[in-house]
Amino acid sequence: MSYEVMAYEKARLDYAEAETELAALTATVKAAATTLELDPLSIDAPAWPWPSSEQIVSVLAKVRAVRQELRDTWAAVPEEMRSDLEPPPEGSLEP
Repeated sequence: MSYEVMAYEKARLDYAEAETELAALTATVKAAATTLELDPLSIDAPAWPWPSSEQIVSVLAKVRAVRQELRDTWAAVPEEMRSDLEPPPEGSLEP
């Protein structure tokens, strides 16, 4: 396996992990928003798993960084080797 393929495979896994982390954070924020809309007084604010703004910014930065790494490593894989690989997730190569 070439270095380019190994780097791409690592980037693809890193991207999937970061997207999963972002999806979990998004689900928490959506649940909080729904609860605030439907029954705001039912929320026990100190006990709710609110993500901090720093957590949100950190996860977004991570997703952007690994997405760029995914783009760069995919671009480095020779065309003739790409058919043997799992392609990048849909939408990950668009700007």
